[in-house]
Amino acid sequence: MQIDLSIDTDVVRRRLTNFIKEKMAQAGFSRAVVGLSGGLDSALSCALAVEALGRENVLAVRMPYRTSNPDSLAHAGLLIEQLRTPNKVIEITAMVEPCLRWIRRLRNFVKATSWRANG
Repeated sequence: MQIDLSIDTDVVRRRLTNFIKEKMAQAGFSRAVVGLSGGLDSALSCALAVEALGRENVLAVRMPYRTSNPDSLAHAGLLIEQLRTPNKVIEITAMVEPCLRWIRRLRNFVKATSWRANG
């Protein structure tokens, strides 16, 4: 049995942008910040936000980490150029590294003490 997975993309697009507009208005916001990774999910989210709110009301933020693929940053940049939305690049390595060190220390503590959350 074959299942028909076709959709009317115009209807879906309209419903998604209306959803964004409505939820933003309900929350009392008119502008959005979207983390743009260079992947499909964030690209679609950013494009829909720009369509729903206007390019001047969306800030696209790229947050590379030291191990990030440079192509991802470039892909995000291409979308930003196409959408002509305001953008920032915030290098997050210096912020992430202390968190990762803390997580490693916590894991080592848990292993060393045989501590378990439930008992």
